[in-house]
Amino acid sequence: MHDDTNAMARLLVVTHSRTGGTAQLADAFVRGTTTDGIDGIEVDRRVAEAADAAAVRAAAGIAIVTPERFGSMAGLVKDFFERIYYEVLDDTIGRPYVLVVKGGVDGLGTVEAIAKVAAGLRWRRVLEPVVVVDEPTADQLQTINDLGATFAAGLAERIF
Repeated sequence: MHDDTNAMARLLVVTHSRTGGTAQLADAFVRGTTTDGIDGIEVDRRVAEAADAAAVRAAAGIAIVTPERFGSMAGLVKDFFERIYYEVLDDTIGRPYVLVVKGGVDGLGTVEAIAKVAAGLRWRRVLEPVVVVDEPTADQLQTINDLGATFAAGLAERIF
């Protein structure tokens, strides 16, 4: 799919939310991907347990939206990485990704943990992660919306 310049670029959004807070961030991100003027993008939003290697291979880029759990990513997001890691290791080198974290403390352990997994997969973080601690403000939701729009536009235009 990535070599066909006429094909829609697929953006895989992998998320997990137990209480709804992270889902609110994922909603803001996805809203940004549907901003007027962004053509050529198809969003495939999946809960972490439904995301698989085929979805990762089909994606031009990946967004991870996860809560911070015990100083790291949510267990189901870790499970996602464990299930797909070796299956996609050689097929997704250089795949662009972005990260949104719903932090309980500061989210930094989550950012670091995902960066380590992404480095092993040889994925490229193309935009700075957004970390939201506590309830998101309107400005933070707008920042996440903008992140979605920027990432989607970059994928659609084959910039990333």
